[in-house]
Amino acid sequence: MGAVACKNTQSTTPAKPAALNLELLYARWNVAYIATPDRTTTGQEMGEPHYEFTRDGKRIKSFDSPPHSEATRYEVRNDSIFYPDNAKLPAVKIVKLSNDSLVLQSDKSDWHLYRPASK
Repeated sequence: MGAVACKNTQSTTPAKPAALNLELLYARWNVAYIATPDRTTTGQEMGEPHYEFTRDGKRIKSFDSPPHSEATRYEVRNDSIFYPDNAKLPAVKIVKLSNDSLVLQSDKSDWHLYRPASK
C-alpha cells in the first residue's frame, strides 16, 4: 500500500470580496438617509431625492416636487463610482449593493439608498 499525501487546501490569504453585480445598480434609488460625522439627514428632509444609474453611464438626480432633474456622467472602477465631469462630486465606494439596498461611502459621508417597491 502506497503513502497518501495530505494537502492543506485552506488559503492563508484573505478571501477576495465577491465581484459587484452591476446589473443591480441600474435602477432608481430613493435616499433613506445620508450620515456625516456631524448629523444624519433623511431623504424626506432633503425633499425626497431619487438617483437613477443608467447602463449608458448617467446618474440622474431628480425630485418629484417641484419636478426637476439633473444628470451627470459616472464611471464604475473596481468597487467605486467616479464622476469625471463633475469635480464637486466625490468618488464613492460601493459598500453594499443588493436588490433593495445600496450603500455608498465617501471620505465625508455614508449614503443609504433603497429601491422603492414595484407598484
